[in-house]
Amino acid sequence: MRELSILASFGILMGCAGSLGASTRTHLRNDARCARSVPMPAERLDDGSFEGDAAMDPELARVARAGRMGRVLSEEGREIAALARLSLLRSELAATMAEVDCLGDQLEDLQDELVERARTSERRFTIASIVIGAISGLGAGIIELADDNHRAAPVVAIVGGVASAVLGVVAAVRPAPRVSITHQRNLLRALWREEEHALPTSVGQLLVTPRVGAERSAREQIRGRWRELIEAQAPAERERAALEALLFGDGGDYDVEQLRLREAMLEELETEVDLMNLDLELLARELLRRAEAR
Repeated sequence: MRELSILASFGILMGCAGSLGASTRTHLRNDARCARSVPMPAERLDDGSFEGDAAMDPELARVARAGRMGRVLSEEGREIAALARLSLLRSELAATMAEVDCLGDQLEDLQDELVERARTSERRFTIASIVIGAISGLGAGIIELADDNHRAAPVVAIVGGVASAVLGVVAAVRPAPRVSITHQRNLLRALWREEEHALPTSVGQLLVTPRVGAERSAREQIRGRWRELIEAQAPAERERAALEALLFGDGGDYDVEQLRLREAMLEELETEVDLMNLDLELLARELLRRAEAR
């Protein structure tokens, strides 16, 4: 009976220790706080052709068309209006960068939270294992001092060793912590499927219009790099399909690695949008030169 009582006590202790890390999912999160509060207005693209404007560099003309400046620049004395358009384009780029930065910061915070939860769980399992080992050793010693021939001492030692081993196995095979995220506005999906009005018109045009001399647009290049990142994390076709459904869908449960992947994909978009500022600077200098020449 004493052996059964000891086994029951250790069973209760292991149950309590196992419950230390029972929860593997945080509460639902929503990335809508990073999205625009006002719907993106639908704008008609500028159809200015710049025909006969040999002074305009072809790459700058591409940026000007995306910024809806073609018609303005085709008319005399409209450089001020073109500069206003340029200012609007800068604001659209800044707004896109702000949204991408906000999403990236949110993902970093979630990664830190999940990593800390995993570390806390590991510490709890480690402490539980140490406590069980100490109790079993102390109990076996006390029983042996009281009665050298009592069979309970080895039973206590064995049960303690098994309990510590079980805790180690549970800690090793326990699912990674996850967080549920709802994508009310999914920028990755917008670029992957080329959804209209998901990005400002000018930014979207710059992404889908190839640079002069380039074979692929920035969007196609980003998609290519995204595909490489996805395939690196999910080589199997079934896993890759599930990962794409998570990344480009309406949301789901993310672990730390999937959060890192989503952040890396956003960084690819952020890099391309940031590079557009170099083109804007050159276009601004060209418009200023024209205004001063009048």
